[in-house]
Amino acid sequence: MSVERVYVAVDINNLWHSCRETYGIAARVSFARLREMILRGQTAGTPRQLTLVAYAVALPKYENSSFLKSLEASGYRVKIRRMRIAKGIQKPFHTDWDVGITIDAINLVNDYDTFVLASGDGDYAPLLQELRARKKRTEVVTIKNSASGQLFSAADVVLFLTEQEIFHDPKISRGHNADGS
Repeated sequence: MSVERVYVAVDINNLWHSCRETYGIAARVSFARLREMILRGQTAGTPRQLTLVAYAVALPKYENSSFLKSLEASGYRVKIRRMRIAKGIQKPFHTDWDVGITIDAINLVNDYDTFVLASGDGDYAPLLQELRARKKRTEVVTIKNSASGQLFSAADVVLFLTEQEIFHDPKISRGHNADGS
């Protein structure tokens, strides 16, 4: 029996912001449920073998956070990009993984049959188009109301995270809106 090799690139920061904007400040993506959703996406009964990579941006003091450790414990390889704050401006920089995810996807193209992107960032549309040109199946898992329309035509399949894949952190007041008010 053949196995579908699936590379899953999870843009943690994009999902975090999209989830908060759509479901409120206490909402978080359940990465265990995300993994299960991707496993269920198999085609024609072919089992999926997942390589899960979570791409995170973190301030140095959060690089060993319980959140990142829990991702590793649940089967994700965590890649961290250190966020830095520009002196005098208090504005973060190096806060995305667009180029890093793209380089990994291209460098590993012979190691998978299907590329799954968990993000709603339209900057990935050219990557998905390139992978499709290389005869790779592409899937996007995203939050419907915050995804770029560019991804819809660039991917073979688009799946939307729903309330089933979201949980609400009880430590955070549910009375706040996504903007914190």
